[in-house]
Amino acid sequence: MEEFDWVMGAVIPYINFALFLFLAVKFFRKPLNNIALKRRGDYEKLFAEAQQAEQAARAIHEELQNKKQNIENEMQQLINSSKSAAAKEKETTINEAKQVAEHIKVEAKRVAAAEVEQARISLRDEIMAEVKKGVTSKFINELNPESQKALIKKKVSQLKQSDLGVPH
Repeated sequence: MEEFDWVMGAVIPYINFALFLFLAVKFFRKPLNNIALKRRGDYEKLFAEAQQAEQAARAIHEELQNKKQNIENEMQQLINSSKSAAAKEKETTINEAKQVAEHIKVEAKRVAAAEVEQARISLRDEIMAEVKKGVTSKFINELNPESQKALIKKKVSQLKQSDLGVPH
């Protein structure tokens, strides 16, 4: 077996590595710190912008919530005023309908009474015409000269009796 050289095989690589780390830290520390600081500044700037955006978004959200609430309040007011107006219109319409119905009822009664009166007059005229016709035909058929003499005698005797019973 070959003999292992501890200095060249184990120590030098570690020294090389330590030297590399020392030089890397010495030369790359400032640029890395600058890069890290720049990134940190960028992140802080982004974080500040994000906070501002969040605040703006919250303000807009709050404004929109207020607008939404105002719109809901206006809608409720419109609904209430519409209901109120509808109730008033309903009441007005009902009152007008009642007045028209009452007027129609009064007018119908007046027309019915006029028609009844007209029918009554027409019926009376028809009855009178029929009675006149009947009486006329009865007079013509039943009143001959002998019956006229008998009727006159009867009426005269009734008049005489009434004259006798009545003091003068």
